[in-house]
Amino acid sequence: MARILAYTSPAQGHLFPLTPILDELSRRGHEIALRTLGAQVQLMQARGFHAAPISEQVEAISLDDWRATTSRAALGRAVRGFLARAEHDGPDLQQAIAQERPDALLVDINSWGALAAAEAWRGPWATFCPYPLALPSRDVPPFGPGLAPAGGPVGRLRDRVLRPLVVGTIERTMLPALNDVRSRMGLSPLADVGEMFLRPPLLIYMTAEPFEYPRSDWPDSVVMVGPCDWDPPAQPPPWLEEITGPLVLVTTFLRVSGRRPTRTGSSGGSHSRAVHHRCHHARRRPYGPGCTSQCAGGALHTARGSARPSRMRSDAWRHGRNPKSTGAGRASLRRTVRPRSARGRAAGGGCLRRYTTTCQATHPRPPATQSPGSRQ
Repeated sequence: MARILAYTSPAQGHLFPLTPILDELSRRGHEIALRTLGAQVQLMQARGFHAAPISEQVEAISLDDWRATTSRAALGRAVRGFLARAEHDGPDLQQAIAQERPDALLVDINSWGALAAAEAWRGPWATFCPYPLALPSRDVPPFGPGLAPAGGPVGRLRDRVLRPLVVGTIERTMLPALNDVRSRMGLSPLADVGEMFLRPPLLIYMTAEPFEYPRSDWPDSVVMVGPCDWDPPAQPPPWLEEITGPLVLVTTFLRVSGRRPTRTGSSGGSHSRAVHHRCHHARRRPYGPGCTSQCAGGALHTARGSARPSRMRSDAWRHGRNPKSTGAGRASLRRTVRPRSARGRAAGGGCLRRYTTTCQATHPRPPATQSPGSRQ
């Protein structure tokens, strides 16, 4: 069978969704070599992978997008962090290729230098993306501000005008540095940021279409595979045993979220049951005031309208059902009520501001407004 080399950025939120894929490849008889963050090497070795740490220079570069006060500024900070890592993760992957002599590569979408190294390798390779893909489309607004799709000539004009304003500055910062990394590996320059997502022969997108903007121009190379849920073994926290009713978990996906205390409480729900909510929030709230309460309110709305215990995570855009999705990681999306308008404050102003479709899917109206045409 094949020897597959996987390479991740220094983020548990990228390694853990990749783990079920590596497990399945291993189950099918393939040999897995892995380069990932040093703190998780032993855990991955216990799963039978030939794991080793990525370069210390890559791990030393931390992202500081959580310091930004706007989504555009946060995106700019993240871009600068990825570019700084690209100077090191490209050569790091090249060294790993020389050591492991793989038959195929699987590379993190956030490891921009490693993506270039994989392309320059000329062998079979793929990338994976565990978060909303910043791939431009004629059918969707520019990535970042959390705008709802707007159809018709007016909507297309809005997107065409806003796109250079939103991503133009970042693209002018990103492309020269990224193309410099590519040129050192003998690759042609990218014409725009979107081309970076089109270079991989296969892009494994860990979501499903109900949690994406509708678009008619999906590239054939993008394959949606579902949520790919995996967490390392851990003892349940003591507070979990104290909860007997429905539980709603509201959390951000920022790495710094663990640095803040959590908020707990309960709210009266339907069916004569109380709903317990627990909110994990970031050190700062970069997507506007009231972000935690807005998202918690939407999640509690969902729980109150349900006849069974509910749990919600802010990264729930990865969970859905789609006939085109593949793999055992598919999950069903239960829509019992009509989605809330994406133009509302709760849908566009909270910590899910960038991912409006996520809020549409998880923040329903009360049951009294249920639409006859809503689907299960």
